[in-house]
Amino acid sequence: MYLKSAKKHVIAALLLPGFVMILEAGALLREQFSKYRALENSRDYAYITSQAGYIASFVLPQESTATTAYQMSGSEFSAQVLEKARAETDHSLATVLEMLAQKIAGRQDMVFAIQEIWNAAEALKRFRQQADQESLSADAVIAAMKPFSKDFLRFVSVLRFEMGTPEATRQINLFLDTLDANDASLQALFYSDKYLRGEPLSRAETQALAGFSAILTENIEKLRSYPESRTIGATLAFNDTSQGKWLADLTGRIEANAVVPSDRLYERWQNVKAQQMQALRKDLDESSAEIRSIGDAMAAEARFQFTAFLLAGVTLFGAVLAALFLAAKSVRFIEQLMRDREQLIGELQKAAHTDLLTGLLNRRGFDVALTLRPNTRLVSGSSSVMIFDLDKFKHINDSHGHDVGDLVLQKTAEIARKLFRFDDLLARHGGEEFVGFVSNVSLAEAADLANRIREALERSEVQLENGESLRVTASFGCARIDGSVNRASVHDALKRADQALYAAKSAGRNRVICDIDIEPIEMLAKPAA
Repeated sequence: MYLKSAKKHVIAALLLPGFVMILEAGALLREQFSKYRALENSRDYAYITSQAGYIASFVLPQESTATTAYQMSGSEFSAQVLEKARAETDHSLATVLEMLAQKIAGRQDMVFAIQEIWNAAEALKRFRQQADQESLSADAVIAAMKPFSKDFLRFVSVLRFEMGTPEATRQINLFLDTLDANDASLQALFYSDKYLRGEPLSRAETQALAGFSAILTENIEKLRSYPESRTIGATLAFNDTSQGKWLADLTGRIEANAVVPSDRLYERWQNVKAQQMQALRKDLDESSAEIRSIGDAMAAEARFQFTAFLLAGVTLFGAVLAALFLAAKSVRFIEQLMRDREQLIGELQKAAHTDLLTGLLNRRGFDVALTLRPNTRLVSGSSSVMIFDLDKFKHINDSHGHDVGDLVLQKTAEIARKLFRFDDLLARHGGEEFVGFVSNVSLAEAADLANRIREALERSEVQLENGESLRVTASFGCARIDGSVNRASVHDALKRADQALYAAKSAGRNRVICDIDIEPIEMLAKPAA
């Protein structure tokens, strides 16, 4: 009797850990399934991003052009072209709205962005009714259609932060820069077309043309910062051709009203402009396909990992039934794998918020850090921001190579980090531009900090491999934060600091200027770095 009782106790002691381990394995499977779904969601975000970018860069501009042509001619052919353009817009909108409804409509953090897309679709319908009933100028059509494209571009910008890997985020950043270049090119095309057809441009239109040309040039330079990407080759290749240089020169002369329009010139301009738009279109298509490919790869990796883990769970169950000792070892092994995986995910998440070259926060990390700060109302003007930019950094890269440029960026980050306080925010915003948030200081104190960083940087030297040393300088713009310290107020202050930075550049570089020391002006083109 006692032996039987002992046997039962022994069996219970053996089986109970087995059942517990099975339950733990089930919980781990559910957790892994959640991670699998997260990667699947990243694939969905990639497809939605691609579709939204296609609408912003091609579909809506195509309908805008067709609407303008119909308003000008009213012919049956232009009406058919407009009907076809609208049909493609409707199909593309229906596709992206269906994706949103199926994939991310329940996401509370995405409600505002999704609502903007719905509002844009409804506003487009109302504009079509107006265009069918009224006679509108080309300016009015573009003014009405442009916000729709901007809504989709903003949506793409929001979705880039939902991607699961740095590679995907980087590809979407490249996609956005290409979209911005395409948008600026379309806007410049309109004003140049009007001028070359013999219609004089107003002062405001000339300024707008200059602004869009500057934006296009800026974004082309951004694209050059992705030298290893295969999805932007056509655009960069065109801009380096004689035709690309001729087009840029002609646009500059149009801005200066130094071109005499003629049929021959207009025909050549149309041909060259078509080549530029074709190059941008090709790169946008390839970049969009690359984003989808990354999304598919992430989904495939998710399925592979989940399948592998599921097989491990089945093996674990069999090991429990066959030998509890081996099962226990298997569970410990899997738990170690999960800990390693969690550690790796944590490192990847940290890398997504960190600039790998300098170790500072990157643009996304800076925004996230702002949201984590207490949103309390401080004394007016008690916090400030600064933006600083290395002077003639492009010349350093061109003269000494990107390796030296990297050393300069690292040295700059090291100097600034030492002078910033522990609880302040310092980030590399992109390229050679850095931003800082300094809490509980006046604008004058922030300017003093900026000046100390500027002087320390001016005194420092970067040692080159050939034994030479390199000195660099930087220009600074500072602005105070009015009212609550939150993401919106900080970004508003950064805009003012950005204007102060441009003023510092224009005033000769290597100096600190505060926003209150400059006159409000509309920046149409950025000064040279």
